[in-house]
This record gives sequence, C-alpha cells and structure tokens, in this order.
Amino acid sequence: MCSSLWYFLLVILLVEGVTRVYIVDRAFLSPYGELARINDNLLRHRGLPEVVFFGSSQTQAAIATREMTEHLGIEPHLLVNASAAAGGPREMFYLFKSNRELFRETRVVYINVDTWMFNRHTFMAEQHGTTAWRRSATWHDRLTFPANWNTRADWVLGWLYATWDQRDTWRFALRDWFRNPWTYDPEIIYDCFGRPVAGFLTDDRHITHEMLVEEAKALVASQMQQFEMNLDAYDELARLVAVIRAQGAEPVFLRVPTSPEYLTAKAAAKIDENDIWLRFYERFADVAMLDLSGIVLSDLQYWWDPYHMSRTGAMTLALSVVTDLRQRLEFP
Repeated sequence: MCSSLWYFLLVILLVEGVTRVYIVDRAFLSPYGELARINDNLLRHRGLPEVVFFGSSQTQAAIATREMTEHLGIEPHLLVNASAAAGGPREMFYLFKSNRELFRETRVVYINVDTWMFNRHTFMAEQHGTTAWRRSATWHDRLTFPANWNTRADWVLGWLYATWDQRDTWRFALRDWFRNPWTYDPEIIYDCFGRPVAGFLTDDRHITHEMLVEEAKALVASQMQQFEMNLDAYDELARLVAVIRAQGAEPVFLRVPTSPEYLTAKAAAKIDENDIWLRFYERFADVAMLDLSGIVLSDLQYWWDPYHMSRTGAMTLALSVVTDLRQRLEFP
C-alpha cells in the first residue's frame, strides 16, 4: 500500500515537472487546435511567399491576400495570411518560428498590433482565466482579480499545482500528438480570398447598427477589463522583429480599421491609449508602421461584427495594403 502511494506521488511529481518545463510553454491565447491547423496549412503551402501577414482574427478577416495578388498581378502563393484567432505577439512569434523554412525568401512581414494585446487580463470577462493568463498570473492576481468563489478556488489550486492550471493545454496537446478523424480537422481553412478564417467569419451575417453597438460594448469589456500593461507583449514583439530581420525580411507593424461603434465603446472604457502607443513607438522607433486604423468605414456592409471586417470590407482595405506593398517592393 505504502509502495503504491509512493509510485502515485512520483507520477504526480513527474507530470508536474513536465507541465512546468514544457506544457506551460504551449499555453497560448489562441485555440491550440487552430495554431496546429494553421501550421499544417503553411506546411502544405505551394511555393515560397514574399509577403506574410501575422495577427489575430481581426487580420484573418481584414487581409484578403487573393484580392491583393489580383490587383498586383502576381501569383497567389506570394502572399500569405498566417493570422490566428486571438493571436497576439506570442502566437505570432510561435507561428513564424515554426515555419522559418517556408519564410526563407519572404521580403516583408506585416505584424498586426492592437491595444488589447497589451492587456495582461484580456478576454478574462468571457473565459475566466485562460491557460495563457494562468501561465503568468501572480498570487496577487489570483486573490484579487474579480471572480466568484469557485473560480478563485480553481486559480489558487492552479497556483499550487500547475498541471491543474494547464489541464486544457494538456488535453489539446494530447489531441494534437494523437490525432484521429474525431479530434482533428485537417481541412484547409483558407477561404476564397486567401484568408485563413475558420468557422464564424466565413458565414454571411445580417447585422444592424443596434447589434454593432451592443456587441462592441461586450467586446471592449472583455478586451479591456482591469487593464494592466503586459510588458511581456513588448518583449515578444521584439523577439519577433529580431527573428524576422535575421531571416532577411523587413518587419512592418500594421494597424487595421475597426467599426465606428467599436471606437465609441473603446473611448467609453477610458483606457489611456495614448500612453500605450507612446510606449510602443518608443520601443520600436526603428520599425515601420502601416497605420490604417484611421480609415472610417461606417456603412454596415463593411463589417461582420464591430471588430471584424466583412468580405466587402476586406476587399476595400486590400487597396490600401496594395499601395503600401507597391512602395516597398517591385510589384507592378
């Protein structure tokens, strides 16, 4: 009996060691399965791209690479949208590093940046502590961040035993390691515009101004709740910029438009965006920026929801990106 207990404790400790050394490093804000599918898509990509776009679902929806290649008169494989849902600096760095061989002839890499990427507590309102949040959440975070008693107990247990904290990461990692038709969808997730959008963004959706207003309030509340600077995000961006330059490509930061309703909701949240972007520009003064966030598109046809462009919006935005590409590269 005593021997069995010791073996049990040894297994628990071994699993905990693997969690702290390896599994916690795979705790991404993006859905783990989506990162795996995007990697698989990139692995099957025919030809070497010259331009790559990294970002979140915002750039999944807004960057229509096929539309751009048609305007430029070049082969579709030369432009790739490698954005991932909820993809922030850490997810972008992971995807670039995982596919460096594919990007060996890439000349320009656009890196989507937005305010929510610099909030340590982003998406907490809807997910109650993602695995990504848990990997860096302090004891103080777990005791003071607004939550009900059972959620807080969950966080405290996760502080003591990281394997409990990262149980979802373990589950997704195991599904990725032992793939089968019931747990993994190998299908290509690029749409007809060359955007790697999955699920909801590919559907048609009829929206009203009232819907945009309410959805914008809920989204901003989730993105900006208990805003606290995530300094790690700056470090991850710096690592991404460094590895892009080491590859011989030019990094370009990209800001994408959002709906007027989203901008109104964000202004009401009273986040000091000027301070956030001031810090950003001070840190990355030597990196180019394509800032399209000032483009105002008020017609409902341009939006799938307050934050994501419709196909019409993406086709319109493509013209601005094409103009920038023509200035940076010898495209027609």
